[in-house]
Amino acid sequence: MRKFKRGILQCLLLVLPLLFLYVIIFPSDLFNVCIVLGGILLLLPFAIILKYVAYPREINFPEGFALALCFSFYPLILALLPFYYIKAINNLKNHL
Repeated sequence: MRKFKRGILQCLLLVLPLLFLYVIIFPSDLFNVCIVLGGILLLLPFAIILKYVAYPREINFPEGFALALCFSFYPLILALLPFYYIKAINNLKNHL
């Protein structure tokens, strides 16, 4: 949980000023900004979970492909997050 909180905080510190400036310049695109911010906030924990799915080794093609798919289609994160979370928990139980 600490990694999730820290990653999201650091990401928000980096992205929020840019998104705030974008909303000031283009106020009609507020909905799009919220969608992008939501996607970023879901993608970051997903990437951290993928790291623990492949814990002792590096991330292989299936995990990298799932991450690439989630970059291109944000709602897929909601479907894959529980699956990979359970897989990461089981993988960490074997190594701890």
